Amino acid sequence: MTIGSLQLTPAPLAGPLPLEPGFSAFVVSGGRLRRELLFAIQGCLTDEGDEVAAALAGLRGGASYQLAEAVEIVGRVLGLDAVERALAAEPGGLEGHLGEAGHIASMLSAQLEEVTLLAAELETKEAELQELRADSVESAGDLEVANMEWLRERQDAETHLQAHRARARELKQRIAEMERGGTESDCPTCGRVLEEHVQHVIEILQEEWESVVQDGKWWKRRHEQLDLKPERLQQLEGQNLRISAAGEALAEDVERRRAKHLELREAHAQLAASLGASGGTPTLRGRALVALREEIRAEAKDLLLTRTSRLLNRITGGSVLGVVESEDGSPLFVGDSGGQALVSDEETAAFSIGLRLAAADLTSRRGAQVGTLVVGDDFDRLSHDARIRTVMLLRSLLDRIPQVLLFCPGEVVGMVPESFDRVVEIREGEDDARAVVRSVQTGVGRLSIH
Repeated sequence: MTIGSLQLTPAPLAGPLPLEPGFSAFVVSGGRLRRELLFAIQGCLTDEGDEVAAALAGLRGGASYQLAEAVEIVGRVLGLDAVERALAAEPGGLEGHLGEAGHIASMLSAQLEEVTLLAAELETKEAELQELRADSVESAGDLEVANMEWLRERQDAETHLQAHRARARELKQRIAEMERGGTESDCPTCGRVLEEHVQHVIEILQEEWESVVQDGKWWKRRHEQLDLKPERLQQLEGQNLRISAAGEALAEDVERRRAKHLELREAHAQLAASLGASGGTPTLRGRALVALREEIRAEAKDLLLTRTSRLLNRITGGSVLGVVESEDGSPLFVGDSGGQALVSDEETAAFSIGLRLAAADLTSRRGAQVGTLVVGDDFDRLSHDARIRTVMLLRSLLDRIPQVLLFCPGEVVGMVPESFDRVVEIREGEDDARAVVRSVQTGVGRLSIH
């Protein structure tokens, strides 16, 4: 899938779809053709055994449904499949285990108590991280405002300095011409011959030249002063760097605590296995496996919401601070005014893309082989700025995911052509003929799709 050509069978194309590792932009002429290609690519990923990539490509439907599906995808990488197989192999199946109660609590109470304590610590740390992200957004905004003011002042000084230099050169040239022409010189205002008034006019121009030179010296000093960043701007830059560094350190602390949680869960699984090997009842081991299954799903959801929060914060330029789950299982955006339901198409699209990128990032970091990441129709519903930020995020995944495919309008390619390794233009054929494919290498430069 990641090298050579993609054979789509059945395919809406006249021939194979050429693909290579890297970031490819797919510019498709029609909605129907785009849908057919997305489904065909998903089927091809399944046929080639790229199961995680196929599951990610198939994330569709409402936000709650997508979240539940993404939890299953990440959960499988964390060991959910193995637990499900173990449950299926238990005598009497899953239903028999669910009917028993009491014994498992005493056997695993110590581990469950430690897991609960760690979960509370994680909640505290995540709250601190959320506050730090809000501070980071505010600091970045102050820095941007201060930087723009400084740049405007520099540009203003540069403009005035160049204007004074140009006027001084013009006056100097006019004075020299009049000195050479003498009484035959023309008046710079009315164009008549100056005759005996030439010296008086030269004196007036000389005075103006001296005044322009003096003003120009002031603007030159002002320009030199603004070559260095103002102290306030330097302070804001330092503050922004410190907040960013603190955020990264806190995020790493949260990840370490999550790793500890994973170790506890693995110890939990080993205890359940040892109980079965030492003659413990099937019901006891089954209850342990059921508890482990739910812990894995809870861990997967926690990881997904945390990582999706980071990505949404970047996609939305800081307007969304994070995402949480409501009591009914639907996602809520966390902003300055608290949690809010997803109401617009753009919000739903941003969540869908952030969730897909988070699931791809998490699974690839935990050892899953994700050969291809596909982003489709949701991208079109993002705002202009959010599209550019999303392209940058997709580009950053190439160090772990060999091939990224983005279905996008041609105008996006024109805005950031250097971000893509190639552009694949697909047009519908005439008279129900197969679609025609044109692949173009890109990179630094500008490419227009007509």
